[in-house]
Amino acid sequence: KIHDKKALDVTEIENIIGQLLSSVLNNPEALWFMTRIRKQDAYLMEHSLNVGIMLGLFAQHLGFEETLIQELILAGFLHDVGKIMIPDKIINKPGRLTTEEYRIMKGHVVLSREIAEHQYQGLPSVSLTTIIHHHEKVNGLGYPMGLEDLEIPFYGKMISIVDVFDALTAKRCYKDEMTNISALRMLMSESGKSFDPYLVTQFIKFIGTYPAGTLVELTSGEFERLAIIEHVHTDNPLTPKVVIFYDVKNKHYLEIEGVDLSAKNCNFEIKRAITPQDYNIDMAELVLRCLS
Repeated sequence: KIHDKKALDVTEIENIIGQLLSSVLNNPEALWFMTRIRKQDAYLMEHSLNVGIMLGLFAQHLGFEETLIQELILAGFLHDVGKIMIPDKIINKPGRLTTEEYRIMKGHVVLSREIAEHQYQGLPSVSLTTIIHHHEKVNGLGYPMGLEDLEIPFYGKMISIVDVFDALTAKRCYKDEMTNISALRMLMSESGKSFDPYLVTQFIKFIGTYPAGTLVELTSGEFERLAIIEHVHTDNPLTPKVVIFYDVKNKHYLEIEGVDLSAKNCNFEIKRAITPQDYNIDMAELVLRCLS
């Protein structure tokens, strides 16, 4: 609608955010599964949805009140809306952007602010502030204003972490996706440079080692299996509940089997996290199988 210069239905957007908030508060792990399903031709929408979901879950982890969580979900949902006005050949360019292309790309933040201010009457100030600052870095090398550390609003620091994490763990036309562990390692390497150290630490605690929806390799003696994380035990995150679905050695799918790695009689342990392309896995199909 924005691209076609049509008016936004604010009520419809707020209803969607309200439903997301309810889901975030009542069933966060189901939403983690949702964020693992991606279709490349809908990346901008799905990235925005994922950032909204994760930002809301992160805010819940930090103990924010419900109204504030909803305003942050809204910010995540709208933070990249300005990219609609950036040419597709730049947005989806497989190679490195030229200096001029990068300048145009960076303009999406200002465009997002302008669209949010002019098209969304009554947008909460927290949402607008969060949108404006989602590419600022604590070392002052971010954009559009080049703010440093304490100059950047707290919620801007939050969304910058969530935005980068989701982008790193997404498969795009110009890159493969990272595992959660690799993405968290990258965030940690930028702690104090791009990102606020306190919030990086909190985000890693929030994500956990193996969040729901993560694909993992399991081993038990000579057996090797693929599984998807179903539930993480807060007191023992290294031994979550999983759903086993694939025999690695014999290269075939198995009947779905739920296993609790923390059970005394369970001999399986996690070898490593994997990405869907490692085994050419269709995440949408897999999640449907595991949840049916």
